[in-house]
Formats: sequence, structure tokens, C-alpha cells
Amino acid sequence: MPKPPRKEALARIDEVLALMRDSFSPTDSIRYLLALVVLRWLADLTHGGYQLPYPLILPDELEYHVPLSTRPERLPEWLNDMLAQLERLNKEELEGVFQHLNFKSPRFQFNQAGRGILGKAI
Repeated sequence: MPKPPRKEALARIDEVLALMRDSFSPTDSIRYLLALVVLRWLADLTHGGYQLPYPLILPDELEYHVPLSTRPERLPEWLNDMLAQLERLNKEELEGVFQHLNFKSPRFQFNQAGRGILGKAI
């Protein structure tokens, strides 16, 4: 799937942040969104065969297509697991960075309009 144009990508990020604003503080919204962006960036780099700018050990299951093909009810668990594995595999560099994030939070499942935030974010 080709990357969307920059303007479209920014509009999608704005939409996800607007959805998150109903459920999370602005700080938490940014933390969650940054975690998703980091996971996607790492997966895209490895999928494209690029070297990471800093040597990190990545989980084997961190594939760019997995979030898109994962059942919605399994997605929060997968995201939590990937972040925990990143921290565990790279303790010196990442220990504690993602520890306060919980994609299984009930606040993440639906906003007031009944739309799943994670589905939109992915």
C-alpha cells in the first residue's frame, strides 16, 4: 500500500488526535500517537531493508502489515506486546519509555461517536 501524500497523512493524524481528545489528556494522546508512529517507522525501515540509525534489537513479529491484518480485538494486545518487547530487548536504550502506555485501556476502544480510535490510528 503506497504512502498517502503528506497533506492527507497530516489530516489523518489530526483526526486521530481529535478522537483521542475525548478520551485522553493531551499529553497522553501525544504519547500514544508517538508510540504508534515509532512502531510503524521501525517496521517500515526493516521492511524496506534499511538500516536503523541506531542499533536496536527488534521483535521478530514487528512487521509493517501485522497491525493492518490483525483482528481488532487482538490489536491492543499486539501493540502492548511489541512495546514491551522493544523495551525488554533494548533495556539500556528504552527501559521504561513505554511503560505507562496501555492500548487495552477501555478508553481506547470507542469514543463518543462509537468509532474505535485504534482502528483509525492504524
